[in-house]
Amino acid sequence: MKTFRYHIALLIVILMAIATNVQAQDDERALGAAADTIIRTETRDYIVNRIVENVYQSHPTASLATRLAKAYYNYNQNPETRERMFHKNDTAHAFLFIRRALELDPKYAPAYVLASDILDYAGQRDVAMQWLDNGIAQNPTDSSLYIASAMLLAYTDSEAAVAKLKLLKEKDPNFPVDLQLGRLYYELWNRGGVQPYQEMADAYSKANMADMTQGDLDAFSFSLYATNQTDRLYEVSNYGVSKYPESFMLNQNLFYGLLGLCQQGANRWGEAIAAANKFFSIADSAQITPLHYIRYGEALNGDKQYAQAIAVYEKILEMPNATENNIYTANNHIATSISSQADEARKAGDYDKAVAIIKPYVEKYKAQGKQNDLLVNSYARIYMVQSVDLEGAAKEDALMKADKIYADAIPNTKDNDDAFAYQRYVIHSQLDPTKEKGLAIPYINEVIRIIQSKKEMGRGQKARLVSVYLYLCVYNLGKNKKAVAEYADKIMDLDPTNEDAPKFAAWAAGK
Repeated sequence: MKTFRYHIALLIVILMAIATNVQAQDDERALGAAADTIIRTETRDYIVNRIVENVYQSHPTASLATRLAKAYYNYNQNPETRERMFHKNDTAHAFLFIRRALELDPKYAPAYVLASDILDYAGQRDVAMQWLDNGIAQNPTDSSLYIASAMLLAYTDSEAAVAKLKLLKEKDPNFPVDLQLGRLYYELWNRGGVQPYQEMADAYSKANMADMTQGDLDAFSFSLYATNQTDRLYEVSNYGVSKYPESFMLNQNLFYGLLGLCQQGANRWGEAIAAANKFFSIADSAQITPLHYIRYGEALNGDKQYAQAIAVYEKILEMPNATENNIYTANNHIATSISSQADEARKAGDYDKAVAIIKPYVEKYKAQGKQNDLLVNSYARIYMVQSVDLEGAAKEDALMKADKIYADAIPNTKDNDDAFAYQRYVIHSQLDPTKEKGLAIPYINEVIRIIQSKKEMGRGQKARLVSVYLYLCVYNLGKNKKAVAEYADKIMDLDPTNEDAPKFAAWAAGK
């Protein structure tokens, strides 16, 4: 009885307030709010229905009737699963007040839209569409009816949904149909099964950004990211952040847009890093994914903040939600950062520093029973580049250090055995520039063996074979015409456009 007395007291207070209030719209709002509270909290239906009926009779309008119908169909919705958790799911009383609303005003669009929503959620989509069609027949210029119809049609016929909105444009030339089309395409994507990213981007691009809500700008920037429109992504996200500085999506995409501009050649790394820092400051930790750290590391690496980039990538390796692909990418990016840092030192002529940067990581991976081929190659390249400016024993020493790095790596690589074997051939070819001693031949044989053992031969493998066969032609020139002819034929089979092979073939034929 206490709950009932409380509700009666609440209703009396509301009705007394209405008696002294000249604002009819405020009356309806207050009555609707009171009824909504009573419907959600009172469990005895006979009490609820008596109070709600009194509310309606005190102020019988189409808008209040529809508000009461919504109160009887009261729910919260999970934004991810879109599942509804009902406070009250009394569709019988909801439709009672929907029909009362339309008896008072047959053109009242919100009543038709509510009816269609209830029926759609109940799986009666055809009946829901009939209600909307009836609403359009009564009120042919109300945009909410067309929008609701388009959303229903989008489940089965996206073209019909778009056509429904374009029909409204004919009825009302001032209606922002492109903005609504953008929302429609986002809704289609959100429901799953379709990816209308370009259509969404095109529609929003034709709309006025000043008319867009935060949700619109979020969706717009998302579509531009999905379609790789970097310049526009930056422009829209930057505008959006200026209006909604706490938006997760807009801050994320402002960062991505700036990073994309940098990767296209713009020197805006500092801005990209600042945008990333702002994004991380407003994002909840649960929202941060390994991809965010991967992109952040790319920005730091681009700004030559290699140590910071490596620290960011190493965070990914510890993230519980990191996939195997995330971990693989993070390890590759760590190798890229280390290699880039070593390359900076090498280009400055400080080879000892370059080795000091990269060698510990190569040895660390080796001790773990792992190997990163990019690091291995960068490590060996330091000595190979250094050898160019050396002579005699110093040159040979640098080349042999590189050779040992490749030799140790070949048994532990999955994909680069022929590339590393080829580098050993290059090293020993440089140790015998005239090719008179044939120092590279053992390594040539290994290159040929590895490549021929593979199931498929790519462009890189063909180019390596051409190179080693040319070496063998030169080595045998003046010694063995049969060998020269054989290798020249092999070259022409691999590369019919090679200009040197016919010359060797001609020599072997005595021409």
